[in-house]
Amino acid sequence: LWYRFNTLRGFKIVFNAGEDATICPGDSILIGSSAQTNYIYQWNPSSSLSGSAIAQPFASPDSATIYIVTVTDTLNLICPNSSADTILVSVFSLPVIQTGNDASVCTGDSLILGGNPTAPNGSIYSWSPSLYLDNASLPNPQSTPIADITYILNVTDSNGCKQSDSVSVNVIQVQATISGSPTTDCINCNGQATVNPIGGIFPYSY
Repeated sequence: LWYRFNTLRGFKIVFNAGEDATICPGDSILIGSSAQTNYIYQWNPSSSLSGSAIAQPFASPDSATIYIVTVTDTLNLICPNSSADTILVSVFSLPVIQTGNDASVCTGDSLILGGNPTAPNGSIYSWSPSLYLDNASLPNPQSTPIADITYILNVTDSNGCKQSDSVSVNVIQVQATISGSPTTDCINCNGQATVNPIGGIFPYSY
């Protein structure tokens, strides 16, 4: 009595999880490769993926994460054929920006906004609104406001990551009322007047 055994041989599954990549915080990236018929996909960890059982999920990690994908051929049920691959998705740090402290200026005076430095080298700047500024695209523009205003600085660093901050400028306006008793019936008469300043910061100069 003779028995004949056939060895079932499956072909090797080749699946590319994608090239390692780095994204900005809050962004996502498409990983994996095109789906193949009769393949089952399983990604781990799955918490920051748009799907764990698809060929190309979007990854949105908060920190550097290594994703492992296991691909199984469903046609060969007797001798399942599977393969695995990994991809590292890293996350850039947000740019550190300095808009400067909230400040007060007198009417007609100027001040310089931003810090030293305002943001990392190679950054792109946009101050909004541009009202009272000499150049809204500079890291340290000069502001000459005539009314209270809050500026918002939007920065895009060399990695394409965005960050924003704000600074407020208070304009000090001084007004004065003068009161006295006018005299019209004498020449070179002595008299007095009272000045009542409103606004500004004490002490005053007269």
